Amino acid sequence: MKSKIILINGTSCTGKSSVSKLLNSHYGDSFIYLTWDSFLERINAKETITDADKKDLVSVFIREVSAQAKAGDNLILDIVCVPSSTFERLVQAFKEFDLYKIRMRASVEELERRELARPDRKDGQAKTQHIQMFYKYTHPEYDLEIDSTDLSPQEITKHILRELENFSSLKSKKTRQKDLKI
Repeated sequence: MKSKIILINGTSCTGKSSVSKLLNSHYGDSFIYLTWDSFLERINAKETITDADKKDLVSVFIREVSAQAKAGDNLILDIVCVPSSTFERLVQAFKEFDLYKIRMRASVEELERRELARPDRKDGQAKTQHIQMFYKYTHPEYDLEIDSTDLSPQEITKHILRELENFSSLKSKKTRQKDLKI
């Protein structure tokens, strides 16, 4: 049986981490939760795409995630892939696994409000990422698009779980987009 990878992409302050943690809690030991930030911290990287020695960190991440999935681990990946080329590299690299792609968004006003409430965020980072992700780059299709502006992480998680239940084999279904907004 192929390992499953739930890849949650979106800008800062969309609720990716909260939703990922709730999904991980729901699935318990059957999924491992990984974040791009924790990967960078673990390898002591200061940059996000290449390190000071110009090492391609995305390739290192792909190798590590692929190794875990090949070993039979199911994974929840919490990432920020603003450039579409980076996201496409992940999708290509993980195509041998059952991959379910989710993109989260929120209104710029809501992103700014959430960002102000989080002292660990740089002012304007979420808005900049939003503009780049939704206006500068064209991303390939996702299996699910979620607007978290007016939804709680619990509501989003329930919707994702329902959608995942509809996929008996994530790989055999055609890719489709579905906007979630209540």
